[in-house]
Amino acid sequence: MNFAEALRIICGRCKQNMKGCKTCPVIVTVEEYDTDAYVERQLELIRNMQVKKVGNWYMGIIGEGYTFQVKVAEEDSQWGISEGRIIKLFVTAMPEGENPGREEIISYERGWGKYPDTQEGEELLDALYEYFQNHCEEEV
Repeated sequence: MNFAEALRIICGRCKQNMKGCKTCPVIVTVEEYDTDAYVERQLELIRNMQVKKVGNWYMGIIGEGYTFQVKVAEEDSQWGISEGRIIKLFVTAMPEGENPGREEIISYERGWGKYPDTQEGEELLDALYEYFQNHCEEEV
């Protein structure tokens, strides 16, 4: 099973073929990613992600102890990440122990405020981008 087939199974709603949907993850191929382990990690993050829609925003939990907020435009935008649909994205580490503050690890609002500086941060960014940029319109 390649990355695109796996995402189609996760989505479960996309019944269109590759020609029918421009934003569907079906057009993504495993060749665009480094290794099978990377693909499996992305699938694990997406499968276990908890998402809740609040107005124009999507909020939730991803990975081990990270929260996110994402604002998605209906179409690609010059202000989006890679001129895509994600126009705002914030990821923070949930506080541990007695530290009441949250550490922001990713911040994008019409430009990068904080780009991830760890491999884990980049994996979280890639999974969120894959999910919110490339899922079908009815899914996002």
